[in-house]
Amino acid sequence: LPRRAGAAAGLGLGGAAGAGTPEYLKRLRNLPPASKLSPLELQSVPAVHGGPLFDNWRLTGSIPPALQHPAFGIFHEWVATRQSSQEDMIAAARLCAIAAPYYAYEVELQMKVVVLLREYLDVSSDQDSLGCFSLFKNDSLSKPDWQVVDDVNDASCLQALMETKNGLKGPGDPAYQGAGYYSKFWLSRLDQPAGCERLREVFNGTCCPTLLIEVLGAHLRISSLAWLGRITLCPMTPLLNTLWLEDDPQVHSLACSLRALKEALAVLRTFYSNVPATQLQVRKPGLLLGQPYPLLDQYENARVLGRGGRLVYEAMRPADGVRVVVKFARSYGVEAHRAWADHVLAPKVFRHEALPGGYHMVEMELLDEADGWMPLSAVGAAVYDSVEEEALQRLTAAHTSSKPTFVHGDMRPANCMVRHRPARDGDGSSSSGGSSGDWDVRFLDFEFAGVEGEGVYPSPLNPNVVWAAGAEYGQPLQRSHDVHLLKQRDSSTSSLLACSFSTHSIKAAGAYEEHGGSSKGGGKVGRRF
Repeated sequence: LPRRAGAAAGLGLGGAAGAGTPEYLKRLRNLPPASKLSPLELQSVPAVHGGPLFDNWRLTGSIPPALQHPAFGIFHEWVATRQSSQEDMIAAARLCAIAAPYYAYEVELQMKVVVLLREYLDVSSDQDSLGCFSLFKNDSLSKPDWQVVDDVNDASCLQALMETKNGLKGPGDPAYQGAGYYSKFWLSRLDQPAGCERLREVFNGTCCPTLLIEVLGAHLRISSLAWLGRITLCPMTPLLNTLWLEDDPQVHSLACSLRALKEALAVLRTFYSNVPATQLQVRKPGLLLGQPYPLLDQYENARVLGRGGRLVYEAMRPADGVRVVVKFARSYGVEAHRAWADHVLAPKVFRHEALPGGYHMVEMELLDEADGWMPLSAVGAAVYDSVEEEALQRLTAAHTSSKPTFVHGDMRPANCMVRHRPARDGDGSSSSGGSSGDWDVRFLDFEFAGVEGEGVYPSPLNPNVVWAAGAEYGQPLQRSHDVHLLKQRDSSTSSLLACSFSTHSIKAAGAYEEHGGSSKGGGKVGRRF
């Protein structure tokens, strides 16, 4: 499996056009000061000229923050637990007291917030009193309102930065400005002809995760910053109210978010202090391709599966050289998958791990096209009826193979893999339990799967897939829904979207097909957007 990698300007950057290439670095070097960046101009660049400057989900994004680095997943977990201590509530109360007055100058608000955060987050002057934030001569005086590094005397990483405004209105986009400052911190040091060796090691071996704090008058927002193929910026909280409403749930949410910030920063400190010394002269190829961190650490030669979406990969296990499929999903019916795999009706599950931030990682058997496997939707018209009938029989067998009864939930023909049965054993018996006829059958993609009548459809449904009556977001799974969907031949095809929410690194057809896309269909419809 080929790796896509390149090198540029001694920084070891390469990859897809416009992302991590010399042209992208040149764009970053030529940026005006961060406070003068124009998101409208910089995010509207056509793809042929490099595309949007940052992946900030307007209109291009990247993989979710929880898959970029464990610290971001830890942040999400702490927010989700809604747990806070007396210390966290006191910090929230102090922040509310600071944010309540109107200030004539932003620096007044900034200074008071910095004092609070230094104490609450346990940041010393050795970590935030950075003389020159940017080493570019033309903007050496430009700096964010606050920053946290490992050592101000020899900074090798940026752990957090803050932007402060007196309110929601005002010139510029503070989050976009934060991403601009982030780019200048890293690139101005990487461009130095000597020194910064430790920072180069960190850059080449990690996604350079950073926490962005925005204090906007009486509001707080926390976002993630990382450098994959290009710089990515994603909000991890909404705009949080910072007015003291005593026991109002908004105050509790603020305290939980402050605790999440504290925990995530602690993870980043430990992470950066333990980045191994390396002789890498180029960045890890997986970073340039925007791959989830478990793939970078635990697999080799990972690539997006052509028939899957952006979070389904083919990779090699270094221990034994076996090629496997690694899937990342918000929800996954691993019990259903294993139950059906036990009856040779789904790929074998080799490993399942719950990652920080709510994502599942599932390592499973690869059904390779080289071995004859294809989606039911790709079967020729001459034999389609007979193969479909066999698939329906195997679906019935799957529904009755275990107690409790599991329902797949997304039984489009694209999620039913088939192959013409290899030669039988000498006694005429099948060499595989996945079929009793001429075709082997395996079912894929158990993101929606659950117990019949108990599990519910977990995501909003795509309006271009024909669904059975009752198959809706939040409604119970029924085996009849599987049968209905497997019969919908049109719902398994895909085409380019006229308007796409997909990332710059994947084509809309591939992303949409993974989530039930189709250019045809009608009637009762759905699947995730």
